[in-house]
Amino acid sequence: MAREIHDGLAQELWLARLTTGSLAQSTELGKEEREMVGRLDGILERALTEARQAVVSLQPNTDESFAGLLHR
Repeated sequence: MAREIHDGLAQELWLARLTTGSLAQSTELGKEEREMVGRLDGILERALTEARQAVVSLQPNTDESFAGLLHR
């Protein structure tokens, strides 16, 4: 399940953040649109953080160190 969240949801959220970053750099956006993109980026960042936390919490309990889990 953790792999599915990481390989699906988390990657899609990351792609959405990259897309909003590109959109934010557009010279054609007005002030309101830039603010909206900023809010959207914040929403996506919070969702990505939750997805990452879910991945970590769904990992099997082992005696492995945190650094070992991150490496794996």
